[in-house]
This record gives sequence, C-alpha cells and structure tokens, in this order.
Amino acid sequence: MWFLRRLDRLDVEMAAVEALCEEGWIKRAQWQIVPGDGSLRLEIDFQAGGALRMGWLVYPHVFPHAPPMLLPRDPEQLWSGHQWGAGGELCLQIRADNWRPRYTAA
Repeated sequence: MWFLRRLDRLDVEMAAVEALCEEGWIKRAQWQIVPGDGSLRLEIDFQAGGALRMGWLVYPHVFPHAPPMLLPRDPEQLWSGHQWGAGGELCLQIRADNWRPRYTAA
C-alpha cells in the first residue's frame, strides 16, 4: 500500500485535494481504504459540466507510478463521450501514456 510507505506523498495528495476544496471546485471529499483490496480512494463530489458529479477517485496500488482513475459512484451514469461506458472510468487528458510520478490527482 503506497500510502503507508509514502506518508509524505499522501500528505501532498491530501493537500492538493484540500486546495481544490477551498477553491470551491470540490464540494466534498472523503478519503477511504477500499474494503477487500486495501487500495485508497476518494469519495468526491465536484462541479463539472454544469452539474454536481459524485464519483470515486481511485488510486492504483502502484501510485504514483500510474494515474488515479475517476469513476461515477452511480454505475448507470454516463458523464461524457470520453468514458468507458456507463459507470466506467473517464478518459482524462493525463493518462498512463503521459502521466508523471510528480503529478498529483488534483
């Protein structure tokens, strides 16, 4: 679990998310450890596309060497044409092919 081995990096991630909360873009953020697999995720409510979106920001076990994934919490929701089907991961501009370990999820 990267976040237990790299508390410094977890602090950076949490501070970056908190900054977006203070700016008002993120309305609610709650950190969680996923039962069963022990990965870290963020239950997040944020403004995008003129609507309040409720999603999961899921950090992979190999973070920060791979990007987090953003998914709707409702498995039936389709937010964008850049999404892997209803309830699926959003294809964001920064993905595995151009992700750098120095980037934060924010």
